Amino acid sequence: MGAVALSRYHTILAAPDAWVLDYDSVEPADSKPTKSAIRLKDLVETVTDGYRPLISFSQRLRFLIDIQIAMLDQYHERLNGSVEAFRVLSSSIARAVQGTSKEEVEALSGLAGLERLCKAYGSAVFMENCMRDWGEDIFFLELWEDLQSRASKVSPDKSLAGNMKIRDVASVTSSALVSGDDDDDGALFDETAGSYRELRRKTEETMVDHLVSLLKNELKAYTKMCSPPSPRYARGALTRPETTGRPWTRP
Repeated sequence: MGAVALSRYHTILAAPDAWVLDYDSVEPADSKPTKSAIRLKDLVETVTDGYRPLISFSQRLRFLIDIQIAMLDQYHERLNGSVEAFRVLSSSIARAVQGTSKEEVEALSGLAGLERLCKAYGSAVFMENCMRDWGEDIFFLELWEDLQSRASKVSPDKSLAGNMKIRDVASVTSSALVSGDDDDDGALFDETAGSYRELRRKTEETMVDHLVSLLKNELKAYTKMCSPPSPRYARGALTRPETTGRPWTRP
């Protein structure tokens, strides 16, 4: 199942419409994800249905970490890479150093640049919400409780399932496993959801900066068009003739 799922993941990203915004999959007031985000959600849930009947804790944990979380992490890297590339290429200094092409500049400017950021933002929000919902699924709740119970009985450096140590598992699921904080309930997708949350915040900041830059440029153009005439030619201003010996006059 693992190889098939990962192959399907790469097929999703390679689709011609992978980064097209999907306006029909969410409520009108919600941020719009891309079609690749929608399909990744379906893929993750298909994998869940595939290993849900398994009894072995170790096998369940391996499916979760090696397949589902691995795909979610890879998708996060793809979205984050897009935002980082935008931030770098939108810098005037970086454009000068890297020799940004005309096509790349056009892709970053105006509404085209904003749409690019919206795709990353909407997909990040959508996947973060998916992980919150998955964390409340009875299947994942039971797996998390089982994981916590086993982790509480051994030290963080001991193996938990196969060759995976508790610290390693905590780094990709939830730090609550090793935090020692009884008030921190945690959930299986805490770390991955946190990565998407940070991406969402970073993308928000980039969108605001981009909009401010667009507004400044528009105001500069408007200011040039509407700037007042020189005082020499302003209505009612006194002007001095080129020749001498003539009195001051009003134009």
